[in-house]
Amino acid sequence: FKHLLPVANKTLLAYPLEKLILSHFSNFIFLCNSDNKFEIERYVENKFCWSKKKHVKVSYFIPTRYCSVIEAISELFEKSLLRDDFMMINGDLLTSCNLNQMMDQHYVSESLITMAFNENSASRQVLLKEESDDCLLGLVTSDELKLRGLQVRKAILDRHENIELKSGLEFSGVTIFSKSVAPLFKTLGQHFVNFLDEAFPFMCNYQYNEKILRQLAYNATRLKTHVF
Repeated sequence: FKHLLPVANKTLLAYPLEKLILSHFSNFIFLCNSDNKFEIERYVENKFCWSKKKHVKVSYFIPTRYCSVIEAISELFEKSLLRDDFMMINGDLLTSCNLNQMMDQHYVSESLITMAFNENSASRQVLLKEESDDCLLGLVTSDELKLRGLQVRKAILDRHENIELKSGLEFSGVTIFSKSVAPLFKTLGQHFVNFLDEAFPFMCNYQYNEKILRQLAYNATRLKTHVF
């Protein structure tokens, strides 16, 4: 219930919702559990009066069982509640991120996943990216670097001449997903719980794995979606 705690005369949930509304988003899915679904629905409907706005679509989703966010997103796709590219944002997020600019970048770069990071000197995140087209090659922590150093397969380095390493980054809680990654969520949900710390680094490390790409392309063809 921390999303409904007051901060500066507003609930935590009000901050990302107001930012999304100002950014002209109109289709919202609240991922809830059986304990907080009623309170969140009552708060949202009373505070924002969305039921009276015909151009806004709001739904509240409770997974069939307790599961990770990855599995919940997979279930949303299976139930056809998610059909297009979507933005995932934490319900207790306080950020100055320009959501419209982030969406524009996502579509201009034709990315499968777009994530927002904050610069923070105390952060443990280390981002390895390709400078030429912002292709993300890896995401590790400073502890991992101390243990084994920065290790990148030579095959990746051979393919990418311009590689940039950034440190002092912290995930801001905003992610945009292409609908093309939908087939992967079901598989990822069987092996990983945390998207940022487990599933996302796995996707970066194996983005050139031909077997995974073939499976992604095959599933996308079945779903009649475009992969790359």
